[in-house]
Amino acid sequence: MSRADVAIFVSPGHIMRNGNIGNCYVLYKLLTCELGIPCRFLGLEDGFAELDVECAAIPVTRAVASVEFYNQFTHVLFGSTLPSDAAHITALRNSRAVVIAYMTGMQATFHVEAFTFDTHTTPCDSIWLSDKLAEVVCDEAWLIKSYSHILPYVQSVLGRVPVRTVPHVWDPFTIAGRGLEFESADLNPDSLTVVILEPNVNVTKSAWPALVACEQLLRNLQADKCVDKLAGVHVFNCDSQKRRDLASVTHLFAAGKLSVYGRYTFVDIMRHMYSLGHTVVVLSSAARNPVNYLYFELMHLNVPLVHDTALAWGYPYPEFDTQRAAQQIEFAWRTHASGARLHRKVGAELLARHLISSPDIRCEYAGLFSTSTAACTPTTSCTPTPACTPTPACTPTPACTPTPACTPTPSYTPTPACTDSVTQVTGLDMLD
Repeated sequence: MSRADVAIFVSPGHIMRNGNIGNCYVLYKLLTCELGIPCRFLGLEDGFAELDVECAAIPVTRAVASVEFYNQFTHVLFGSTLPSDAAHITALRNSRAVVIAYMTGMQATFHVEAFTFDTHTTPCDSIWLSDKLAEVVCDEAWLIKSYSHILPYVQSVLGRVPVRTVPHVWDPFTIAGRGLEFESADLNPDSLTVVILEPNVNVTKSAWPALVACEQLLRNLQADKCVDKLAGVHVFNCDSQKRRDLASVTHLFAAGKLSVYGRYTFVDIMRHMYSLGHTVVVLSSAARNPVNYLYFELMHLNVPLVHDTALAWGYPYPEFDTQRAAQQIEFAWRTHASGARLHRKVGAELLARHLISSPDIRCEYAGLFSTSTAACTPTTSCTPTPACTPTPACTPTPACTPTPACTPTPSYTPTPACTDSVTQVTGLDMLD
């Protein structure tokens, strides 16, 4: 590259609890570790303090919003809210850097919710204003291919700014070496735990449809006289008010089967779930988000996933078909051990397409960041630079005592399976 390097700006937060920051950090790893492109991972606030893997500010020389500052970089990517003050806008527009809006979220849904609802837990109006600001500030917008179906919508919003789709890249750095190795022997045929991990940030990433499916699962197990085999349903990313709301309307809570938690990292959650000694089945309801880091992490660990997307892995069900979802939970519970090797093989093949070490991924991004789009051809492997030094593991939080498992009923006869195509923290606190 002809000038210094690339800058990726994000809003400070925990890298393993924020998908936008995670996407940006994996892109940072791709550039620095695989392509050898100098890159800085920076925060929008606090004078552009550089960020480490946990997105905590590292003291660096404070920079002002100036043309000279942005001219250090060939490309400047904003992975979250764009700076809106006049000094930044002027500096960006007058710099030589290519300014890119890097979109890793469901912008269309955010905008619709901002227009429809008077109040919302997500600052959707800020996202809309930021996207409109991109039309003024940015030279390009990159939309990850997970959301390619909203490409025409984003093009209409951004107007003059060219929008292109770019590969969704992934790296297992958040879970590798953290004691989450999963084997089929970890599946317990006499005890089932269902885990729901939807972030509950918008209507397309809500735990509610999955929770209704678990209500159906409870009825099915009651009818088969084996409800004791359901150790529990664990719903994450809920606040206290949501817990009270759920508790007042679900049969799961009345039966003592529902546990509701706040926000934890995937590693924290899965390690705790494994410690309970039950078969863990993850249930998802994110039909319009078929490629996401949660699914990649589950594939990497080969954890049974019941989902309503077009992902060619796991145990699918049609969107809002909560009865089918309940059947698939039982099917995954009873059969995943026997098909674990095949599931692992298929999952590895799918993941290989998104890894930062993939030759096709490296070559496409090399072209995007080069003055020549012919940096390399998809069939030719780029030479990787030496691997980055692994980042330190998260500091464990204190464990809490897990709730005791239900006593299994030994006399249970499995119901016929439905036809199907083919995560060191050890405790979590439930909300009061």
